[in-house]
Amino acid sequence: MEYLDVVDEDGEPVGTVVERAEAHARGVLHRTSHVWVLRRRGGAVEVLLQLRAAAKESYPERYDVSSAGHIPAGAGYVDSALRELREELGLEAAPAEIVPCGVRRIRRRERFGGREFVDNQVSRIFLLWRMSRRRRCVSSNRRSTGCAGCLWTSASSPCASGAYRHV
Repeated sequence: MEYLDVVDEDGEPVGTVVERAEAHARGVLHRTSHVWVLRRRGGAVEVLLQLRAAAKESYPERYDVSSAGHIPAGAGYVDSALRELREELGLEAAPAEIVPCGVRRIRRRERFGGREFVDNQVSRIFLLWRMSRRRRCVSSNRRSTGCAGCLWTSASSPCASGAYRHV
């Protein structure tokens, strides 16, 4: 089981924890970190989108933020962002390499697999610049973390493929 800190509107823990499935069933406010991986190529900026695995509980087989994840109880935003980069994309980064870009408050209700899914989170957003020449990302861990693949696309129109779910 994965436990998350219950947080206030500023994303600060309030002293209680909740199991991840319960957080999404009841809409309990919790934290996530999102890292957008960018590169310059041919005079343009590209963003790396992650293809979510078919077995993911939410938004299966859709392109999503480069790397994102729930923050386990007791952990911090930056450490979690760096861990998700390693686990999902096989990318190593130092804390100073990820650039804080702000906070995003997410509230939405969806249905997946016939069950209601309530997303209620405070997300810290980070950027990571990489000068990768690879067309696709490779991570030996990605199947176990729910990453089915990746795609570099123009940062000026990341939704051009029609596969991306939201920004």
